[in-house]
Amino acid sequence: MTMTVSPPALLRITGFTRRSNLVYFLLTACVFAIFCLRHVNWKKPSIPGEEYWYGREEDWGMKVAIHVHLLCVIPAGMLLPLQFLPVMRKKYIGLHRYSGRLLFVLLIVGNITALRLGPKSVGGTIDTQSLIIVVAIGSTISIFKSWSAIRGLRIDLHRVWAMRTWALIGSILTLRIMLYPLIIGILVLSPNQYHVAKSCAEIIFLYPPHFTNSTAFSDLYQRYPLCRGGNAMEETFVAVTVTMNRERPEEMAAMFHATFGAAFWLGLAINMLACEIYLHATRDEDEGLKKVSMSKRKALGLEAKRE
Repeated sequence: MTMTVSPPALLRITGFTRRSNLVYFLLTACVFAIFCLRHVNWKKPSIPGEEYWYGREEDWGMKVAIHVHLLCVIPAGMLLPLQFLPVMRKKYIGLHRYSGRLLFVLLIVGNITALRLGPKSVGGTIDTQSLIIVVAIGSTISIFKSWSAIRGLRIDLHRVWAMRTWALIGSILTLRIMLYPLIIGILVLSPNQYHVAKSCAEIIFLYPPHFTNSTAFSDLYQRYPLCRGGNAMEETFVAVTVTMNRERPEEMAAMFHATFGAAFWLGLAINMLACEIYLHATRDEDEGLKKVSMSKRKALGLEAKRE
């Protein structure tokens, strides 16, 4: 015997009053939480070559930063659905407050460590670094505005800035979706026409140790003659073709480095546009929350003081 939950029952359980709000919640907060859950057992980056920077003993700062970053943002993403569940805010307001404070700390630390990782993250290109700075600063400002609003009993503004905060943070997931059309577009429309500069040390790192003793290693040197002999250093750079050839991991890494920044910008634009459209569509909820906020502020004399 299987149990099914009807949409009206799901609305009662979650506390939402509209199906559209429930759908938006499932497609955003819940999907992002699942995305974070998949990275709980994170062992190495999904993009080829990223572990070169995160695993070096001499650069302990990067190793610490990546672990602290993940220890902060993954739990924060998994807690996200609880904060946006109406039933949690109505029946378990204490839990909502304390988990909100925890999220505040986790996101601030996550943003600080993201800035440390930016110069080497996915190639450390200018567009990627600029996006990391924009998202880190933008989400930090939004977090403080959300916190300031609730401290002043402006529940309506707290809701608005909390949603903007997570729209910014959620672009990390949306960019991964946007990578697919960008990669397919390059492979179909402009194959083998783009190149990315990578150091010899990064390229050699992508191949297993036994590969250096194989005859296939001569093919690698033919592609990158500057890396021959003792030139496998970070100071020596070569042009790597942008492809998705699994037998040449440096070319797959080059593809992600070439498209990551553009996908990031697209993901950020899509998220912020969707967030503002949703806020505009639900402005009647803001008006209701504003009335509640004004009532509480007047009861405490805050409105009288302002006047």
